[in-house]
Formats: sequence, C-alpha cells, structure tokens
Amino acid sequence: MALTEFDPHAEYDPTGVLDSQPEDDRSRALFYAPMLAAYRDAGIEPPPLPRPTFAMVARRRFNEDLLTTCRTVWPNRSLAGSLFEIGSGLYPRFASTMIGMAIFAVAGRDYVKMATLAPRAYRLSSDRGRVELIEAVPASVHARFEDLWDVPPFAAGVCSGAVRAAGAHADSLMLDIQRPGSFELRFRFGSR
Repeated sequence: MALTEFDPHAEYDPTGVLDSQPEDDRSRALFYAPMLAAYRDAGIEPPPLPRPTFAMVARRRFNEDLLTTCRTVWPNRSLAGSLFEIGSGLYPRFASTMIGMAIFAVAGRDYVKMATLAPRAYRLSSDRGRVELIEAVPASVHARFEDLWDVPPFAAGVCSGAVRAAGAHADSLMLDIQRPGSFELRFRFGSR
C-alpha cells in the first residue's frame, strides 16, 4: 500500500489488529486517560477502567475498552473518527501532568525533537513495538511503526495530539496500514 490522506469518516475495521495481536502484549494504563475524559465529557459514567497511570495492562483489553468507549460515547460517528478523537487527547492531557511538563520542557515543545524521542518512549510505554523515524525535519515527520498493536486511527490521533501539545497544527496526515501491527504515519505541520 501507500501513504494516503487520513479520512476520519472512512470505514475502519479493527478486526485484523484484534485477531492478530499477541496475547502477551501490554501497554501503560496512562493511555486510558483520554477514554475516561471522553466518558466524562459526554456525561456518561465510565465502566471500571485501569487507573494507575504507569501500571502495565493487557493491550487486548485496552483495545477492547477503546472500541467500547468509541461505540458508547459516539454511537453515530465513524469508528476511525472516534478512535482519532480519543487518541488526540492523550498528549494534551499528559502535557499537563508533572511528568509531562518535564518531558515537554526537555523537548522545548518542538515536535520534531519530540518525534526523535518517540522510539525510546515507545520502548518505555509498551512491551513490544518499534518506531523508526524515516524523516524528522522542520514541518514534517514520517515514522514507521512495527509490531505495535495500537489501532492505527488511535495512533494517528496520538501523534496529532502531540503536534497540538507542541503548539503546532497538523496541515496533513498521511497513513499507510501495511498489515496488522505495522503502519506508517507522515505529518506535515505548521506553527500556530
């Protein structure tokens, strides 16, 4: 396949990721924060979800909770758009925490610098997965994600939220889903 413009209204079927993800894959519970916020913002009582920010949780459960959240909070919205919406809330919320403020201070709210830290950050936040930067230049970042079992529209939202948290805005987002657990993202962005 090839990089194509991300369309939040397009059909998206997460079955390939859910059926293929490794049983032993885990991620940090901090990724639940935007899910909880989505419930709260919609005035819906959330189900019991993991709360300790840096605890490890089964990614299978995380992905199932993510899909349930999308279908509950936005039953009439496309799944791709809902996943993107939840993902885009992660970094802005994380940036307001003590740890987030420290990390953003080191990166100087420079998205390209933040992107260069992504390969290391993914190793800390996930049991599996590898992020390779293909290009990280002013106003453009292109990355490849391998053995990463987040659903791609959610991951695209996370990257978009990071652009916003860095004080920039995304001009375009290109996505190439190569196979379950493997995709590429390319962002072009500008300052606000």
